[in-house]
Amino acid sequence: MNPKTTIISVGVAIAIGVVLYVALFSNKNEELPPIVDPTCGPGYVLVGEGCITLREECDLRGDDYVFAESAQACIKNDMATSTSDTMQVKIVLLNTTGEGSGKSRGCDTVNMVTRTVPRSSAVLDAALKALFAEPEGSQPDTAYNFIARTKSTLKYDRATITSGTANIYLTGSLSGLAGVCDDPRAQAQIEETALQFGTVQKVQIYLNGNATNLMPSQQ
Repeated sequence: MNPKTTIISVGVAIAIGVVLYVALFSNKNEELPPIVDPTCGPGYVLVGEGCITLREECDLRGDDYVFAESAQACIKNDMATSTSDTMQVKIVLLNTTGEGSGKSRGCDTVNMVTRTVPRSSAVLDAALKALFAEPEGSQPDTAYNFIARTKSTLKYDRATITSGTANIYLTGSLSGLAGVCDDPRAQAQIEETALQFGTVQKVQIYLNGNATNLMPSQQ
């Protein structure tokens, strides 16, 4: 086959793949999952018959999307709705009433809520900062924040994403525990806040530089 014909054919296939992909997901108000192929390698997605970077694939979706550097993901509307100075992120609070319908974690269920924060391309970092800034609330509650009870001793430092793993770095110590239901609450809130992003398949928490599950047994 003529090399020039081959290049044109591949280009057409990529273009058709992009159109079909965006058309399929463009009406969903959520983070769109990238089409990942092992042959493309980390940071690339398969579109049509070719590999392009995550940022390039996000740019093809249009102005309704923004590429989040921290999460290495393409974010739409309510996950990163930006104005000139602010944006919206989601954080995980806990429904401690025993009547929640969200994902079960320990004694509680997950309740994702939206908060307005200063605009940033580091969306995961912004979400975790918002989580640590959230007031405690009452107990029992549909939107309880255990993090507020321990943040006098437990501090958020930074977060990175490497090969699908969100590495979250904390300093200090876990405190404010008042029973077995409290034991996994900080872990659950931090992990579920990170796992909302499609490029995060696993969460590893570090406390004072050491890997931990943030349970009292590892304090």
